Amino acid sequence: MLKRTAADTRILECCIGTDVDARATAPQNASEPIPFLLGTMSARAITLAGGSDDKYRGKDTRGRLMSQDFRDFLWNPEEKQDSQNSARGRTLAEWTVRYNALIEYWVIVPALVHNRDLWKPFLARNAVADWTRHSPDLTAAEADLQRVLKDQPPGPDWPDAANKLRLAYIKERNVYAETMLKNREPTSFTSRTAECPPPSTGNSGIVTPSVGSIKHALDDFYPKAARQDQIEGTVIVLAKVDAKGCAIAAGIAGSSGSELLDHAAMDYVQSIEFLPAWENKTVVEGNYRTSVVFKLPSN
Repeated sequence: MLKRTAADTRILECCIGTDVDARATAPQNASEPIPFLLGTMSARAITLAGGSDDKYRGKDTRGRLMSQDFRDFLWNPEEKQDSQNSARGRTLAEWTVRYNALIEYWVIVPALVHNRDLWKPFLARNAVADWTRHSPDLTAAEADLQRVLKDQPPGPDWPDAANKLRLAYIKERNVYAETMLKNREPTSFTSRTAECPPPSTGNSGIVTPSVGSIKHALDDFYPKAARQDQIEGTVIVLAKVDAKGCAIAAGIAGSSGSELLDHAAMDYVQSIEFLPAWENKTVVEGNYRTSVVFKLPSN
């Protein structure tokens, strides 16, 4: 809006010279923020350096706080440039790049850490050996982020590498669930607590139940706390469906690593109205196995 206002402004000088078109005489420099924006960014940087957001962002994979990065990697963009500072190449454009990169990086940090920390509970909840190592792709993503944070000043590489690692943590658990855990049997089942839907008037036509209708979207079951922490994952659910098409019990065949997501997945599956299994020309009880994937819409 400010750029458009500046571009559309015409300066009228009475009696001397001609009208001046801002489009022709006031070139825009995208790397240099306008003074008002610079003042806002500078004030925000000072607040962040003072630790205003530390309790919300926590520590990153280096064990550092947001305030530490803002103190160590930024300077006052309005300070006078003495010979020593000039030799360091401290320009306003560089300050802006670093500021934007740090903001983007630290927005990703909580989601990165929360999804990283799901690995141990993921192994435990799936009764997988706790010495199980990460995949080579994930290990490479971890190494890449460590290298970027160590060797590069804050820039676009910081949030890019952090986001790639975040996605790698999520992908690894999802792939493991869909391959190693897909055909497991639940160790226990949880009985249905809500009322069953009206009895189905049809059947699946096969020896396993099938979906009749879905009344509620999966997003309605996405736990608020998990969504806020940007925790994603896949849950393998096995439901016991009676001859009337009601999921009377459900169990976890493959855990996401998050208790919140696991319970939400069972609630979602039990909200589905099923077509009961069909065998020997009659409706019978059967098991329905499915993958419930909790995924944030922006990813």
